[in-house]
Amino acid sequence: MDVIEIAPNLHMLRLESRQAYLWHEVRSATLIDTVIADSGSANTGLLTELGIDLERIVITHGHEDHVGSAAELRAATGAPVLAHGADAPVVRGERKKAEPVLLDWERPLLEGATLTFRLRRPARSTTNSATKTCWTSRAARG
Repeated sequence: MDVIEIAPNLHMLRLESRQAYLWHEVRSATLIDTVIADSGSANTGLLTELGIDLERIVITHGHEDHVGSAAELRAATGAPVLAHGADAPVVRGERKKAEPVLLDWERPLLEGATLTFRLRRPARSTTNSATKTCWTSRAARG
């Protein structure tokens, strides 16, 4: 598992091209998504290494790469799992998440196509007398 510090209290956890996020304060943490099934030991190992306890697990939605090891982590840590009510049966393993209906342009993403992103120059706008700067990116197909 790759661990990337995004901010002092926020880490991205990357495993097999999937990611979860760990927000921690002093000795407790919130895990946002759990990556794939059977990755619980990698997550608990990281918690041990950082010397923090898992206080809660937040599931953003019921896809397998987000719910994956929620039950394993709950059993290992006792942390409650928080999810939207519509996804709760999926998180509990009571039903499978419906397969997504993909548009033609989305299929390569699911099949592992590589996308190239090009950064554009910052766009500036002067709305309400305040200057705002934002970066945009565009996926190039092919």
